Amino acid sequence: MQEESLHEEKEIGKVLAVLYVELGDPSYIDKLAQSSSKDLVLFRMGEALRDYHSLVNKGFENESVAELASSIDFQKVERYLSKIKAIDSVKELREAISLATSYALAEAARLRSREAYLAAKSVLSYLSQKGLLKGLKSAQDIRKIVEGKIDEVSRELTIPKERILDVLKNERLVERLLSKMEAKE
Repeated sequence: MQEESLHEEKEIGKVLAVLYVELGDPSYIDKLAQSSSKDLVLFRMGEALRDYHSLVNKGFENESVAELASSIDFQKVERYLSKIKAIDSVKELREAISLATSYALAEAARLRSREAYLAAKSVLSYLSQKGLLKGLKSAQDIRKIVEGKIDEVSRELTIPKERILDVLKNERLVERLLSKMEAKE
């Protein structure tokens, strides 16, 4: 597979990642990965692109997703669709789809990781500004403090409560950020 071709798969992967992260649903990737014929693959991609454009018109809630969406080169997406149309073997079709969906999953994971990092950093910065981090050494201690003030933290940071609590489950991330904050002091 040529280098230019890889860029085409990455671009359709970005579209799929945007849908996955913004909607919280991997079904576009799953349906595409399970498609066994060229006409079904093109149909699924058409659905994904239609829904992507609906999201663009509505606006993105996640800033990282908006940044990724703005980087998509739709000429490469069009070339990828043409490439799919020209494929004659099931093996080549499976390879092209597997690569695109793998890129989508990798990109979605990168976005989710960045989102979790930024949310955790915001929560810790907020707690620090309020003087609530003094003496806390573990992610569990931080989680207990946040759980008691979840409405306030969520409102002030404009992050949904569920997202805050979910991010704080990642104890390794929270403790790493806490260590960085302590090192700066």
